[in-house]
Amino acid sequence: MIVDLDCFKPINDTWGPAAGDDALCELADRLRIFSDRCTTVACTGGEEFAVLITGGPERESQAALATQICCLLSRPSTTLPQPVAACVSIGIARAPEDADSSDGLLRCADAAMYHIKARSAARFISITLHTGETLHAREQL
Repeated sequence: MIVDLDCFKPINDTWGPAAGDDALCELADRLRIFSDRCTTVACTGGEEFAVLITGGPERESQAALATQICCLLSRPSTTLPQPVAACVSIGIARAPEDADSSDGLLRCADAAMYHIKARSAARFISITLHTGETLHAREQL
């Protein structure tokens, strides 16, 4: 999964980068709750995190986890002078159905996440990258 925190730029613009960094650390701490189900939760840059899930959960389990992550990260930050809730976009890719390499999985999850961001929706999506680079999307509300 690629998890992106939308609408984060106004936090940095309003309270400064240090406050934005504190809020990111708080949100990263929230993601640690899922570490028992994940091999890795890592910040990949800016307001983006990668969540690597092992054990091959079914798509329904991935959808449930994505919903939990959305709910958890959408709660207002307690480190800022005023409560601010982050919008979350999550792209999901699954091996081997969606891609057969780590680069391919990241690319699929990233494409799915950007697809959701373009739709301005706090949702998640799974995108499969087939031969010929054709993207097939399956959205979850």
